[in-house]
Amino acid sequence: MSPSENSYDLLTRAWIPVIGADGKTRRVGLIELMREAAGLRAFAGAPPVRIALLRLALAVFRDALGSDAIEESVWRRWWRAEEVPAEVADYLDRHRGRFDLFDTARPFLQDPALRGDRTAVRSVAELAPHLPTGNNATLLHQTTDLDGANPASFSVADAACWLVSLHAHSRPGMTSTRDATPPGRLSGRAGPLLGRLLAVPDCENLARTLLLNLPRAARDPHDVPGYLAATPVRDGAQARGPVSLLTWTSRHVLLQLDTPDRVSAVKVAADRDVDPLVPRESQASYDPHLLASPAAKVVNGWTLAVATLGRTPLADAAAVNKHLASPAPGSLLPLAAAIAAEHRYVRMSVYGLAVESTAKFVDWTVTNIPCAGREGIAEAVAAAQLAADAAAAAAGALALVEDRAAHPSSTSGSAIREHAAAAVWQYLDAPGRELLNRLSERHATEAEKLRWQRLCAEAARRVIDSMSHPCGHKVAGVRANTRLEQVLASSQRNAR
Repeated sequence: MSPSENSYDLLTRAWIPVIGADGKTRRVGLIELMREAAGLRAFAGAPPVRIALLRLALAVFRDALGSDAIEESVWRRWWRAEEVPAEVADYLDRHRGRFDLFDTARPFLQDPALRGDRTAVRSVAELAPHLPTGNNATLLHQTTDLDGANPASFSVADAACWLVSLHAHSRPGMTSTRDATPPGRLSGRAGPLLGRLLAVPDCENLARTLLLNLPRAARDPHDVPGYLAATPVRDGAQARGPVSLLTWTSRHVLLQLDTPDRVSAVKVAADRDVDPLVPRESQASYDPHLLASPAAKVVNGWTLAVATLGRTPLADAAAVNKHLASPAPGSLLPLAAAIAAEHRYVRMSVYGLAVESTAKFVDWTVTNIPCAGREGIAEAVAAAQLAADAAAAAAGALALVEDRAAHPSSTSGSAIREHAAAAVWQYLDAPGRELLNRLSERHATEAEKLRWQRLCAEAARRVIDSMSHPCGHKVAGVRANTRLEQVLASSQRNAR
């Protein structure tokens, strides 16, 4: 069946999973999404799909408004009316031809040059990070390759969703070259969101969520979304603004229709002549969601918060707080925090696709927290952060005595410190969730603040005590506990 015989209009076909005002999940097209946004609660589906679809909708919204800055009074008018302006509908109609999933000349977020060439045909599972393919199979899940025991098959709607997600979350590693160009396979770059932590402000409906996440600053005229770009995959230096990053393409892709409504195969390729890796400085300057912080000892450098397993809402609130203390230029969180101060429905969703190594998917995480900039929440989170830092410092002292005596060249001290900090966050997880929920509705009392500070200190002490068993690690345990009490005392003095 030739792709030219098919059409899948993403503007009108129901493919985007959403939660309606009645709490039920359904699918809508892009036109209905924008028109009915005030009557929809949120995006649905797996977390990588939700964040990718939100970012696609934001790119459409922002590009429709042109390159000029959005005036505060105009934004406020849209906010009060809970509406997506008419310019967005006009934009979608004007670019209708770029939103056909199987268009012969410009298939949406795909490379038509792969049609009929020698690029290897793979399972559609290549689009979804949680489906094992090749050597990513696990003991619990059979391979989903085309010739495997459990081949994958998606509806066209699901294939479109995972296509958008793939570009953001593609795994690095050996990837087919376009048209099997020698050497046939090369190392492909990871998608820009893989293994990264993102904070997304949410509101009571999708209209206000989109407005909260809308980049308002003036844009470079060359800031072009992926679906309008002249080439399917661009060099990282061409990421000129938020619209580029929200729809950045990291692979050459072409969906292969199996039947009129099913997709079981896909071509995915990398290009040795185009490096899609976006510089961190560009990500920090333009991306509205990535949690970026200035990097010490690096000129114009930035660190991007890493998504790890076992994250807790309290730890995510701490990551957001750290970001708010020194926000990256492209961040929209300071504006969201300001809105949260006057609108109690604003919360924060923190997303992350965690990886075990550079190539193997482990799990996705998503936590929902009150907006961390609110009074009282920042103070509570800071107390927990001090306890985690104190435990890490004490664990470092433990590692210095125990590990380096036997292994002078060992680098495990850093891992031990990270383990201690993570253990504190886990210890504080349940009471932290309760506290965050309480503080989202009211201020903390002085007695409550004191109890929380004591609980944080106790968490650090218990973690270090469990790491320095009194029989086997007596000397090291004493030193670690001494270090812990010194850091806790110093932290409490600074906090005052």
